[in-house]
Order: sequence, then structure tokens, then C-alpha cells
Amino acid sequence: MKLVFEDDFDDPALDLGVWLPHYLPAWGSRAATAATYEISDSCLRLFIPPEQGLWYPDDHTPPMRVSGIQSGNFSGPVGSTIGQQPWREGLVVREEQPSFWGFTPQYGYLEMQARSVVSRRSMVAWWMSGLDDAPEHGA
Repeated sequence: MKLVFEDDFDDPALDLGVWLPHYLPAWGSRAATAATYEISDSCLRLFIPPEQGLWYPDDHTPPMRVSGIQSGNFSGPVGSTIGQQPWREGLVVREEQPSFWGFTPQYGYLEMQARSVVSRRSMVAWWMSGLDDAPEHGA
């Protein structure tokens, strides 16, 4: 099997040619969806400090905080309903996103090593999401 992509997070900075340190920014903004993270000892550490704001505070029930990265991003223009992972009916793009295709394979074998500290209020996930740039690319 040929390895197409591998990131061991050995560099001191996130590879912004592959990863976008935001989670679904089109429906809000990059500022409001920025991940809190650090890279050290060949580990990407995502975390949510107490002062991190809510993810879509006026639009998501129940309220929650998110710290995530994506390897692809897409949206239509501001005011459109075209964008990645619309998480409820009637969402409208608030901040147009440039198309970003970091690591976005159509098929393949994926492997990840992870560890986390989980409480009753936590959710840890590795989502394989569609690009949503065309109807056949949805989740």
C-alpha cells in the first residue's frame, strides 16, 4: 500500500497547506470558529480554555464550544445556503470562504492515533465529512 499523506506533527507549526484551524467557518466567521491548539512532541493538542467563546452562540442549541481543524473548506457567497456541513435547515453563509483543499481524498484507508481527556460534558470525534461543493460530495 502506498502512503499518500502522513502528518506526524513534527514541525512546530500547523501545516496551513493541509489543515485549516477552524470548524465550519462559513456559517459564522473564522474569528468565531478558530481552534485553540498547540503542537509539541509530535502531537497536535486541541483544547478549549474556559475563556473560549461559544461556537455560534446565537444559532446553536444547546450552546457548545468547539476546537477543531479541517482539511478542506468551501462555501458559496455571503447570503447563500451553499456551504460545508449545514447543521440545520435555513443556514445562510455569513462569511464567504475561499476553496481550500488540503488533504481531501475521495477514497482510502485512514488511520489516527489519539488520546483525550473526556468529561461528562465532552465529545471527542474524528469526522469524515463531505466537501459539499456538489450534491454528490455531501456527508
